[in-house]
Amino acid sequence: MLLSYPLKKIRSLRTLKGRLLLGLSGTLLLLVALLLGLAWQVGKTLVLETNMAHLRYEARLLADEVTQQVELRIDALQRLDRIIGYSDDPEWLSYELRHNDTMMAWFDGIVVIGRDGRVIADWPSVVGRVGLDTSDTEFFKMVRGTRQPHMSEPFTGRASNAPMVLVSVPRINDSGEFVGMVGGVLSLDSGGLFSRLAKVRLGEQGYAGVATASGTILYHPEVTLINTEIAVPAANPLLDQALDGWQGDGVGELFSGQIGLQAYTQVWPANWIIGLFLPNEQAQLPLSGFIHKLGWMWLSLAILMMPILWFLLGRL
Repeated sequence: MLLSYPLKKIRSLRTLKGRLLLGLSGTLLLLVALLLGLAWQVGKTLVLETNMAHLRYEARLLADEVTQQVELRIDALQRLDRIIGYSDDPEWLSYELRHNDTMMAWFDGIVVIGRDGRVIADWPSVVGRVGLDTSDTEFFKMVRGTRQPHMSEPFTGRASNAPMVLVSVPRINDSGEFVGMVGGVLSLDSGGLFSRLAKVRLGEQGYAGVATASGTILYHPEVTLINTEIAVPAANPLLDQALDGWQGDGVGELFSGQIGLQAYTQVWPANWIIGLFLPNEQAQLPLSGFIHKLGWMWLSLAILMMPILWFLLGRL
């Protein structure tokens, strides 16, 4: 008796009514699968376009903000240069630097360098920094040659032993002669200039990074990569183009080896590149969750419709 009912149901499926029900159910399930596939393909395109637009917008905002921060620091150094004048007296320069302590809101340290490349004064004082010879450094040669404000390549300070960059403005006397430079130290460890980037949230795996046009990493969420060279930039054609001055976005391989969305903008006053990165898997996570829920809803609806179809077929 217990087996008779299931056997009757199986036999009923061999009837015309049963075959029609199976056919309609199969067609309905096939239709659900087709609609889910179309929704996935259309959704991927929409998600890609939406995320790309968001990355472009965020990258442009970050680039504008960092550009403004760099320009404000250059302006602050130029005002300080006008205040301290052209004196090479270490005591006078140290006095003026101490009385312009508000500069510490912009920099981690201030140095005044003479025409021969030696550090004359600094604030806050770091043991061993005064008297250092910087005549062979990239930033001193560039400022002396161009007589224009300059953002240095990242380097490790000989006195502080910390990774840093130096914002420099030339000291030009009334006769138009180069008499040294004033520099503002920005530590890459403390991240004052890049504090905004640390707050960027692009899902759980997305992040922002900054590198110089020469390929040295200035900011990265993984601090061990700071002040290191970008490994094989040619492996990422988009990044390789960005290092040459290109701005734009696309899909390519990330540092982690994942395929992801990328957007690049230039910070022209500092010759830096800002990049925003979002793994493709992370970008499609909301869509996959939506399709998963939609699939279960449609499957449940198809199962619930089977008794109704059985009843209608019986009536017919």
